[in-house]
Amino acid sequence: MSVSTKRKRESNENDNKNVKLFVTPNKTYSSRPIPFKQIDLNSKLPKVEICHFSEIPREIREVLFSILTPNDLYKLSLTSHEYYGYVNDFLRSSMGLVYLKAFLSNKNTTKSTVISDDRIKSIGRLYRLLTCLETINRRIQVYKDVLFIKLHLLPGKEIEDVRSAGRFLSEAIATWPERDLEILYSQFDHHLLLKKKIEQFYTSKEVGTEPELEMDIRSCFRLMYFDSIQISYIRGCFLNLILRNRPIWFQARLFLNLFGSVTQGKIDWQMFNRDRINQHPSIDEEQVYFDMSRGFRVLDFSSQSKKLWNSNSKLALFTELTTQPSAWSLEYKAELLFYCTSELLSNTLIAYATKGYFHDYGNLIQALTLASRQNIQRYRMIQTGVNQSFERLPLLSQRNVVLQHINYAFRSTASRLLEQLQTPGMRPAEYRRCLQLLEYYDGHKVALMSFLFTNNYISSN
Repeated sequence: MSVSTKRKRESNENDNKNVKLFVTPNKTYSSRPIPFKQIDLNSKLPKVEICHFSEIPREIREVLFSILTPNDLYKLSLTSHEYYGYVNDFLRSSMGLVYLKAFLSNKNTTKSTVISDDRIKSIGRLYRLLTCLETINRRIQVYKDVLFIKLHLLPGKEIEDVRSAGRFLSEAIATWPERDLEILYSQFDHHLLLKKKIEQFYTSKEVGTEPELEMDIRSCFRLMYFDSIQISYIRGCFLNLILRNRPIWFQARLFLNLFGSVTQGKIDWQMFNRDRINQHPSIDEEQVYFDMSRGFRVLDFSSQSKKLWNSNSKLALFTELTTQPSAWSLEYKAELLFYCTSELLSNTLIAYATKGYFHDYGNLIQALTLASRQNIQRYRMIQTGVNQSFERLPLLSQRNVVLQHINYAFRSTASRLLEQLQTPGMRPAEYRRCLQLLEYYDGHKVALMSFLFTNNYISSN
Protein backbone atom coordinates (compact mmCIF):
# COMPACT_ATOMS: atom_id res chain seq x y z
CA MET A 1 0.00 0.00 0.00
CA SER A 2 1.42 3.40 -0.93
CA VAL A 3 1.99 6.12 1.64
CA SER A 4 -0.52 8.50 0.03
CA THR A 5 -3.30 5.90 0.09
CA LYS A 6 -2.61 5.09 3.75
CA ARG A 7 -2.75 8.76 4.75
CA LYS A 8 -6.03 9.24 2.87
CA ARG A 9 -7.67 6.27 4.67
CA GLU A 10 -6.56 7.55 8.10
CA SER A 11 -7.98 10.97 7.27
CA ASN A 12 -11.39 9.45 6.41
CA GLU A 13 -11.47 7.44 9.64
CA ASN A 14 -10.78 10.57 11.69
CA ASP A 15 -13.58 12.41 9.90
CA ASN A 16 -16.02 9.58 10.65
CA LYS A 17 -15.23 9.74 14.35
CA ASN A 18 -16.15 13.44 14.45
CA VAL A 19 -19.52 12.96 12.65
CA LYS A 20 -22.61 14.01 14.68
CA LEU A 21 -26.30 13.48 13.80
CA PHE A 22 -28.51 16.55 13.61
CA VAL A 23 -32.25 17.11 12.99
CA THR A 24 -34.20 20.24 12.21
CA PRO A 25 -37.16 21.15 14.44
CA ASN A 26 -40.63 20.58 12.95
CA LYS A 27 -42.32 23.81 14.02
CA THR A 28 -39.95 26.46 12.72
CA TYR A 29 -37.00 26.29 10.47
CA SER A 30 -33.72 27.05 12.17
CA SER A 31 -30.32 27.48 10.64
CA ARG A 32 -28.75 26.15 13.83
CA PRO A 33 -29.22 22.39 14.06
CA ILE A 34 -29.66 20.70 17.41
CA PRO A 35 -27.98 17.45 18.45
CA PHE A 36 -29.88 14.21 17.83
CA LYS A 37 -31.47 12.71 20.94
CA GLN A 38 -31.66 9.00 21.41
CA ILE A 39 -35.22 7.58 21.70
CA ASP A 40 -36.07 5.25 24.53
CA LEU A 41 -38.02 2.38 22.97
CA ASN A 42 -39.28 1.23 26.38
CA SER A 43 -41.15 4.47 27.02
CA LYS A 44 -44.96 4.39 26.53
CA LEU A 45 -46.44 6.11 23.50
CA PRO A 46 -49.05 8.79 24.14
CA LYS A 47 -52.65 7.57 24.05
CA VAL A 48 -54.51 8.49 20.84
CA GLU A 49 -58.27 9.04 20.88
CA ILE A 50 -59.90 7.37 17.81
CA CYS A 51 -63.07 8.99 16.46
CA HIS A 52 -65.47 6.42 15.01
CA PHE A 53 -67.30 7.20 11.78
CA SER A 54 -70.62 7.14 13.58
CA GLU A 55 -69.45 9.98 15.84
CA ILE A 56 -68.76 12.28 12.90
CA PRO A 57 -71.53 14.85 12.44
CA ARG A 58 -73.92 14.10 9.60
CA GLU A 59 -73.00 17.28 7.72
CA ILE A 60 -69.30 16.39 7.74
CA ARG A 61 -70.10 12.83 6.74
CA GLU A 62 -72.08 14.04 3.73
CA VAL A 63 -69.21 16.28 2.67
CA LEU A 64 -66.88 13.27 2.78
CA PHE A 65 -69.32 11.21 0.71
CA SER A 66 -69.67 13.97 -1.87
CA ILE A 67 -65.96 13.64 -2.70
CA LEU A 68 -66.31 9.97 -3.60
CA THR A 69 -67.47 8.57 -6.93
CA PRO A 70 -70.53 6.30 -7.20
CA ASN A 71 -68.18 3.33 -7.63
CA ASP A 72 -66.48 4.25 -4.35
CA LEU A 73 -69.84 4.58 -2.62
CA TYR A 74 -70.84 1.23 -4.08
CA LYS A 75 -67.75 -0.46 -2.62
CA LEU A 76 -68.22 1.33 0.70
CA SER A 77 -71.81 0.09 0.94
CA LEU A 78 -70.61 -3.49 0.58
CA THR A 79 -68.35 -3.30 3.64
CA SER A 80 -70.99 -3.31 6.40
CA HIS A 81 -74.64 -2.63 7.16
CA GLU A 82 -73.61 0.56 8.95
CA TYR A 83 -71.96 2.09 5.88
CA TYR A 84 -74.82 0.77 3.75
CA GLY A 85 -77.23 2.85 5.81
CA TYR A 86 -75.01 5.93 5.76
CA VAL A 87 -74.71 5.90 1.97
CA ASN A 88 -78.44 5.30 1.58
CA ASP A 89 -79.29 8.22 3.86
CA PHE A 90 -76.82 10.43 2.01
CA LEU A 91 -78.38 9.80 -1.41
CA ARG A 92 -81.86 10.48 -0.06
CA SER A 93 -80.83 13.81 1.46
CA SER A 94 -80.74 17.18 -0.26
CA MET A 95 -76.95 16.93 -0.35
CA GLY A 96 -77.30 13.64 -2.21
CA LEU A 97 -79.45 15.33 -4.86
CA VAL A 98 -76.78 17.99 -5.36
CA TYR A 99 -74.18 15.22 -5.57
CA LEU A 100 -76.11 13.34 -8.27
CA LYS A 101 -76.63 16.42 -10.43
CA ALA A 102 -73.04 17.58 -10.03
CA PHE A 103 -71.64 14.15 -10.84
CA LEU A 104 -73.83 13.56 -13.87
CA SER A 105 -73.51 17.00 -15.42
CA ASN A 106 -70.80 17.79 -17.91
CA LYS A 107 -69.52 21.31 -17.48
CA ASN A 108 -67.92 21.34 -20.92
CA THR A 109 -71.29 21.54 -22.65
CA THR A 110 -73.06 24.85 -23.02
CA LYS A 111 -76.38 24.04 -24.71
CA SER A 112 -77.66 21.18 -22.55
CA THR A 113 -76.62 18.87 -19.79
CA VAL A 114 -75.13 15.71 -21.27
CA ILE A 115 -74.87 12.65 -19.06
CA SER A 116 -71.94 10.33 -19.55
CA ASP A 117 -72.69 6.68 -20.27
CA ASP A 118 -70.39 5.33 -17.56
CA ARG A 119 -71.59 7.85 -15.01
CA ILE A 120 -75.29 7.12 -15.33
CA LYS A 121 -74.57 3.38 -15.31
CA SER A 122 -72.56 3.70 -12.10
CA ILE A 123 -75.49 5.52 -10.51
CA GLY A 124 -77.82 2.71 -11.59
CA ARG A 125 -75.46 0.09 -10.18
CA LEU A 126 -75.33 1.95 -6.86
CA TYR A 127 -79.11 2.21 -6.58
CA ARG A 128 -79.48 -1.47 -7.45
CA LEU A 129 -77.42 -2.27 -4.36
CA LEU A 130 -79.15 0.22 -2.09
CA THR A 131 -82.64 -1.02 -2.99
CA CYS A 132 -81.94 -4.75 -3.13
CA LEU A 133 -83.59 -5.31 0.27
CA GLU A 134 -86.67 -3.24 -0.58
CA THR A 135 -89.95 -4.53 -1.97
CA ILE A 136 -90.48 -4.36 -5.71
CA ASN A 137 -92.91 -1.45 -5.44
CA ARG A 138 -90.52 0.47 -3.22
CA ARG A 139 -87.62 -0.14 -5.62
CA ILE A 140 -89.62 1.07 -8.59
CA GLN A 141 -90.74 4.15 -6.67
CA VAL A 142 -87.13 5.01 -5.83
CA TYR A 143 -86.12 4.65 -9.49
CA LYS A 144 -89.02 6.84 -10.59
CA ASP A 145 -88.04 9.51 -8.07
CA VAL A 146 -84.43 9.48 -9.25
CA LEU A 147 -85.17 9.55 -12.99
CA PHE A 148 -88.32 11.62 -13.33
CA ILE A 149 -88.25 13.89 -10.26
CA LYS A 150 -84.67 14.41 -9.10
CA LEU A 151 -82.91 14.27 -12.46
CA HIS A 152 -85.91 15.43 -14.55
CA LEU A 153 -85.29 12.80 -17.23
CA LEU A 154 -88.69 13.30 -18.78
CA PRO A 155 -89.31 11.67 -22.18
CA GLY A 156 -90.71 13.78 -24.96
CA LYS A 157 -88.39 16.73 -24.35
CA GLU A 158 -84.94 15.45 -25.23
CA ILE A 159 -83.86 12.16 -26.79
CA GLU A 160 -80.84 12.20 -24.50
CA ASP A 161 -83.15 12.10 -21.47
CA VAL A 162 -84.72 8.82 -22.58
CA ARG A 163 -81.29 7.39 -23.45
CA SER A 164 -79.95 8.31 -19.99
CA ALA A 165 -82.93 6.67 -18.31
CA GLY A 166 -82.26 3.51 -20.33
CA ARG A 167 -78.62 3.49 -19.28
CA PHE A 168 -79.67 3.83 -15.65
CA LEU A 169 -82.08 0.91 -16.00
CA SER A 170 -79.50 -1.28 -17.73
CA GLU A 171 -77.60 -1.52 -14.43
CA ALA A 172 -80.43 -1.00 -11.96
CA ILE A 173 -82.48 -4.00 -13.19
CA ALA A 174 -79.62 -6.27 -14.28
CA THR A 175 -80.61 -9.03 -11.84
CA TRP A 176 -84.39 -8.67 -11.84
CA PRO A 177 -86.71 -11.59 -12.61
CA GLU A 178 -89.27 -11.31 -15.40
CA ARG A 179 -92.29 -10.77 -13.15
CA ASP A 180 -90.60 -7.72 -11.60
CA LEU A 181 -89.71 -6.37 -15.06
CA GLU A 182 -93.36 -6.55 -16.05
CA ILE A 183 -94.38 -4.55 -12.96
CA LEU A 184 -91.70 -1.94 -13.70
CA TYR A 185 -92.85 -1.63 -17.31
CA SER A 186 -96.43 -1.09 -16.18
CA GLN A 187 -95.58 1.55 -13.55
CA PHE A 188 -93.09 3.42 -15.73
CA ASP A 189 -95.76 3.72 -18.39
CA HIS A 190 -97.51 6.37 -16.30
CA HIS A 191 -94.62 8.66 -17.26
CA LEU A 192 -93.74 7.27 -20.70
CA LEU A 193 -97.32 6.71 -21.98
CA LEU A 194 -95.99 4.08 -24.38
CA LYS A 195 -99.12 1.91 -24.22
CA LYS A 196 -101.34 4.85 -25.11
CA LYS A 197 -99.14 5.72 -28.09
CA ILE A 198 -99.18 2.12 -29.34
CA GLU A 199 -102.98 2.03 -29.10
CA GLN A 200 -103.13 5.21 -31.15
CA PHE A 201 -100.78 3.64 -33.71
CA TYR A 202 -102.99 0.53 -33.79
CA THR A 203 -106.01 2.58 -34.82
CA SER A 204 -104.15 4.19 -37.74
CA LYS A 205 -105.49 2.89 -41.03
CA GLU A 206 -102.24 3.34 -42.93
CA VAL A 207 -98.60 3.62 -41.98
CA GLY A 208 -96.74 6.87 -42.46
CA THR A 209 -99.75 9.08 -41.72
CA GLU A 210 -98.46 10.02 -38.25
CA PRO A 211 -94.65 10.15 -38.54
CA GLU A 212 -94.12 11.90 -35.21
CA LEU A 213 -96.10 9.26 -33.33
CA GLU A 214 -94.23 6.44 -35.09
CA MET A 215 -90.82 7.93 -34.26
CA ASP A 216 -91.91 8.64 -30.68
CA ILE A 217 -92.83 4.97 -30.16
CA ARG A 218 -89.57 3.82 -31.72
CA SER A 219 -87.34 6.20 -29.74
CA CYS A 220 -89.06 5.51 -26.43
CA PHE A 221 -88.80 1.73 -26.71
CA ARG A 222 -85.37 1.47 -28.34
CA LEU A 223 -83.64 3.95 -26.02
CA MET A 224 -85.42 2.98 -22.81
CA TYR A 225 -85.93 -0.77 -23.06
CA PHE A 226 -83.69 -2.21 -25.78
CA ASP A 227 -80.51 -0.52 -27.00
CA SER A 228 -79.09 0.28 -23.56
CA ILE A 229 -79.97 -3.16 -22.14
CA GLN A 230 -77.14 -5.66 -22.51
CA ILE A 231 -78.89 -8.77 -21.15
CA SER A 232 -80.80 -10.68 -23.81
CA TYR A 233 -83.62 -12.08 -21.67
CA ILE A 234 -84.45 -8.57 -20.38
CA ARG A 235 -84.56 -7.28 -23.95
CA GLY A 236 -86.81 -10.15 -24.96
CA CYS A 237 -89.07 -9.61 -21.98
CA PHE A 238 -89.68 -5.94 -22.82
CA LEU A 239 -90.17 -6.71 -26.52
CA ASN A 240 -92.78 -9.33 -25.70
CA LEU A 241 -94.60 -6.96 -23.38
CA ILE A 242 -95.50 -4.67 -26.29
CA LEU A 243 -96.06 -7.43 -28.87
CA ARG A 244 -98.19 -9.88 -26.91
CA ASN A 245 -101.97 -10.00 -27.19
CA ARG A 246 -101.77 -8.29 -30.58
CA PRO A 247 -102.89 -9.63 -33.96
CA ILE A 248 -100.07 -10.98 -36.09
CA TRP A 249 -100.39 -8.23 -38.71
CA PHE A 250 -99.96 -5.52 -36.09
CA GLN A 251 -97.09 -7.38 -34.43
CA ALA A 252 -95.29 -7.31 -37.78
CA ARG A 253 -96.12 -3.64 -38.34
CA LEU A 254 -94.97 -2.67 -34.86
CA PHE A 255 -91.81 -4.77 -35.24
CA LEU A 256 -90.97 -2.96 -38.49
CA ASN A 257 -91.69 0.37 -36.83
CA LEU A 258 -89.24 -0.44 -34.03
CA PHE A 259 -86.40 -1.89 -36.09
CA GLY A 260 -86.98 -0.69 -39.65
CA SER A 261 -85.25 2.00 -41.65
CA VAL A 262 -85.32 5.69 -40.75
CA THR A 263 -84.84 8.36 -43.42
CA GLN A 264 -84.84 12.08 -42.66
CA GLY A 265 -86.32 11.55 -39.21
CA LYS A 266 -89.21 9.36 -40.43
CA ILE A 267 -89.85 5.64 -40.72
CA ASP A 268 -89.05 4.57 -44.28
CA TRP A 269 -91.90 2.13 -44.91
CA GLN A 270 -91.12 1.74 -48.63
CA MET A 271 -87.45 0.81 -48.31
CA PHE A 272 -87.97 -2.91 -48.99
CA ASN A 273 -90.28 -2.31 -51.94
CA ARG A 274 -87.75 -0.38 -54.01
CA ASP A 275 -85.22 -1.99 -56.33
CA ARG A 276 -81.71 -1.96 -54.99
CA ILE A 277 -79.31 0.09 -57.09
CA ASN A 278 -76.19 -1.90 -56.22
CA GLN A 279 -75.72 -5.65 -55.81
CA HIS A 280 -74.31 -5.13 -52.31
CA PRO A 281 -76.45 -3.63 -49.54
CA SER A 282 -75.59 -0.18 -48.24
CA ILE A 283 -74.35 0.47 -44.72
CA ASP A 284 -77.76 1.77 -43.63
CA GLU A 285 -79.47 -1.29 -45.09
CA GLU A 286 -77.09 -3.63 -43.26
CA GLN A 287 -77.80 -1.79 -40.00
CA VAL A 288 -81.53 -2.39 -40.48
CA TYR A 289 -80.92 -6.12 -41.02
CA PHE A 290 -78.77 -6.21 -37.90
CA ASP A 291 -81.41 -4.46 -35.78
CA MET A 292 -84.18 -6.76 -37.02
CA SER A 293 -82.08 -9.85 -36.41
CA ARG A 294 -81.50 -8.69 -32.83
CA GLY A 295 -85.25 -8.47 -32.37
CA PHE A 296 -85.81 -11.97 -33.77
CA ARG A 297 -83.02 -13.47 -31.66
CA VAL A 298 -84.35 -12.23 -28.30
CA LEU A 299 -87.99 -13.11 -28.92
CA ASP A 300 -87.72 -16.48 -27.17
CA PHE A 301 -84.92 -15.71 -24.70
CA SER A 302 -87.12 -15.18 -21.66
CA SER A 303 -88.86 -18.11 -20.02
CA GLN A 304 -92.35 -16.71 -20.58
CA SER A 305 -91.74 -15.90 -24.25
CA LYS A 306 -90.62 -19.46 -25.04
CA LYS A 307 -94.24 -20.51 -24.68
CA LEU A 308 -95.34 -17.85 -27.17
CA TRP A 309 -92.56 -17.92 -29.74
CA ASN A 310 -91.74 -21.30 -31.21
CA SER A 311 -90.39 -21.95 -34.70
CA ASN A 312 -93.86 -21.72 -36.28
CA SER A 313 -94.85 -18.45 -34.62
CA LYS A 314 -91.51 -16.82 -35.52
CA LEU A 315 -91.96 -17.97 -39.10
CA ALA A 316 -95.46 -16.48 -39.12
CA LEU A 317 -94.08 -13.17 -37.85
CA PHE A 318 -91.35 -13.19 -40.51
CA THR A 319 -93.84 -14.02 -43.27
CA GLU A 320 -96.17 -11.22 -42.18
CA LEU A 321 -93.24 -8.83 -41.71
CA THR A 322 -92.10 -9.25 -45.32
CA THR A 323 -95.53 -8.12 -46.51
CA GLN A 324 -95.55 -4.84 -44.56
CA PRO A 325 -96.78 -2.48 -45.84
CA SER A 326 -96.64 -4.42 -49.12
CA ALA A 327 -94.70 -7.44 -50.39
CA TRP A 328 -90.93 -7.08 -50.12
CA SER A 329 -88.53 -7.69 -52.98
CA LEU A 330 -86.97 -11.15 -52.73
CA GLU A 331 -83.44 -9.77 -52.43
CA TYR A 332 -84.32 -7.96 -49.19
CA LYS A 333 -86.09 -11.01 -47.83
CA ALA A 334 -83.06 -13.20 -48.56
CA GLU A 335 -80.66 -10.74 -46.93
CA LEU A 336 -82.74 -10.62 -43.74
CA LEU A 337 -82.85 -14.43 -43.54
CA PHE A 338 -79.05 -14.57 -43.57
CA TYR A 339 -78.86 -12.06 -40.71
CA CYS A 340 -81.43 -13.97 -38.67
CA THR A 341 -80.83 -17.45 -37.35
CA SER A 342 -80.20 -20.43 -39.62
CA GLU A 343 -83.30 -22.02 -38.08
CA LEU A 344 -85.55 -19.33 -39.55
CA LEU A 345 -84.07 -19.81 -43.03
CA SER A 346 -84.54 -23.58 -42.82
CA ASN A 347 -88.10 -23.25 -41.54
CA THR A 348 -88.97 -20.93 -44.43
CA LEU A 349 -87.73 -23.46 -46.99
CA ILE A 350 -89.46 -26.31 -45.14
CA ALA A 351 -92.76 -24.40 -45.16
CA TYR A 352 -92.52 -23.75 -48.91
CA ALA A 353 -91.65 -27.40 -49.61
CA THR A 354 -94.33 -29.02 -47.44
CA LYS A 355 -97.09 -26.66 -48.60
CA GLY A 356 -96.24 -27.19 -52.27
CA TYR A 357 -95.05 -23.65 -52.92
CA PHE A 358 -92.33 -24.94 -55.25
CA HIS A 359 -92.30 -21.80 -57.39
CA ASP A 360 -91.68 -19.63 -54.32
CA TYR A 361 -89.08 -22.16 -53.16
CA GLY A 362 -87.10 -21.83 -56.39
CA ASN A 363 -87.29 -18.03 -56.42
CA LEU A 364 -86.14 -17.85 -52.80
CA ILE A 365 -83.18 -20.17 -53.50
CA GLN A 366 -82.16 -17.94 -56.38
CA ALA A 367 -82.43 -14.82 -54.19
CA LEU A 368 -80.45 -16.53 -51.41
CA THR A 369 -77.78 -17.53 -53.91
CA LEU A 370 -77.32 -13.98 -55.13
CA ALA A 371 -77.44 -12.57 -51.59
CA SER A 372 -74.81 -15.06 -50.42
CA ARG A 373 -72.26 -13.52 -52.82
CA GLN A 374 -70.34 -16.84 -52.77
CA ASN A 375 -69.79 -16.65 -49.01
CA ILE A 376 -69.01 -20.15 -47.71
CA GLN A 377 -70.88 -19.63 -44.43
CA ARG A 378 -74.02 -18.54 -46.24
CA TYR A 379 -73.71 -21.48 -48.61
CA ARG A 380 -73.73 -23.79 -45.60
CA MET A 381 -76.92 -22.12 -44.35
CA ILE A 382 -78.57 -22.71 -47.74
CA GLN A 383 -77.34 -26.31 -47.79
CA THR A 384 -78.76 -26.95 -44.30
CA GLY A 385 -82.12 -25.50 -45.30
CA VAL A 386 -82.28 -27.51 -48.54
CA ASN A 387 -81.34 -30.75 -46.77
CA GLN A 388 -83.90 -30.27 -44.01
CA SER A 389 -86.63 -29.36 -46.49
CA PHE A 390 -85.83 -32.38 -48.67
CA GLU A 391 -86.16 -34.61 -45.61
CA ARG A 392 -89.82 -33.53 -45.45
CA LEU A 393 -90.29 -34.64 -49.09
CA PRO A 394 -90.14 -38.45 -49.05
CA LEU A 395 -90.91 -38.88 -52.76
CA LEU A 396 -88.12 -38.51 -55.28
CA SER A 397 -90.55 -36.95 -57.74
CA GLN A 398 -91.25 -34.10 -55.32
CA ARG A 399 -87.55 -33.38 -54.95
CA ASN A 400 -87.11 -33.38 -58.71
CA VAL A 401 -89.92 -30.84 -59.03
CA VAL A 402 -88.17 -28.59 -56.51
CA LEU A 403 -84.90 -28.83 -58.46
CA GLN A 404 -86.72 -28.00 -61.67
CA HIS A 405 -88.19 -24.86 -60.12
CA ILE A 406 -84.77 -23.83 -58.83
CA ASN A 407 -83.33 -24.24 -62.32
CA TYR A 408 -86.31 -22.42 -63.80
CA ALA A 409 -85.80 -19.46 -61.44
CA PHE A 410 -82.23 -19.00 -62.68
CA ARG A 411 -83.26 -19.53 -66.31
CA SER A 412 -86.08 -16.99 -66.11
CA THR A 413 -83.67 -14.36 -64.84
CA ALA A 414 -81.23 -15.17 -67.63
CA SER A 415 -84.06 -15.04 -70.18
CA ARG A 416 -85.06 -11.55 -69.07
CA LEU A 417 -81.48 -10.38 -69.45
CA LEU A 418 -81.21 -11.97 -72.91
CA GLU A 419 -84.40 -10.19 -73.96
CA GLN A 420 -82.91 -6.90 -72.83
CA LEU A 421 -79.77 -7.60 -74.85
CA GLN A 422 -81.91 -7.96 -77.98
CA THR A 423 -83.58 -4.59 -77.44
CA PRO A 424 -82.74 -2.28 -80.37
CA GLY A 425 -80.99 0.98 -79.61
CA MET A 426 -79.49 -0.19 -76.31
CA ARG A 427 -76.66 1.95 -75.06
CA PRO A 428 -73.20 0.37 -74.78
CA ALA A 429 -73.15 0.92 -71.00
CA GLU A 430 -76.50 -0.86 -70.55
CA TYR A 431 -75.36 -3.65 -72.87
CA ARG A 432 -72.21 -4.24 -70.81
CA ARG A 433 -74.21 -4.18 -67.58
CA CYS A 434 -76.60 -6.87 -68.87
CA LEU A 435 -73.67 -9.05 -69.88
CA GLN A 436 -72.06 -8.59 -66.47
CA LEU A 437 -75.31 -9.51 -64.70
CA LEU A 438 -75.74 -12.56 -66.92
CA GLU A 439 -72.25 -13.74 -66.09
CA TYR A 440 -72.81 -12.87 -62.42
CA TYR A 441 -76.02 -14.93 -62.15
CA ASP A 442 -74.55 -17.86 -64.06
CA GLY A 443 -71.44 -17.92 -61.87
CA HIS A 444 -73.48 -17.91 -58.68
CA LYS A 445 -75.70 -20.70 -59.95
CA VAL A 446 -72.70 -22.89 -60.81
CA ALA A 447 -71.04 -22.20 -57.45
CA LEU A 448 -74.18 -23.03 -55.44
CA MET A 449 -75.07 -26.19 -57.36
CA SER A 450 -71.51 -27.43 -57.02
CA PHE A 451 -71.61 -26.85 -53.28
CA LEU A 452 -75.03 -28.45 -52.80
CA PHE A 453 -74.35 -31.64 -54.71
CA THR A 454 -70.58 -32.15 -54.28
CA ASN A 455 -69.96 -30.12 -51.11
CA ASN A 456 -67.06 -28.47 -52.94
CA TYR A 457 -66.77 -24.71 -53.12
CA ILE A 458 -66.08 -23.41 -56.64
CA SER A 459 -65.67 -19.66 -57.02
CA SER A 460 -66.63 -18.02 -60.28
CA ASN A 461 -64.07 -15.29 -59.75
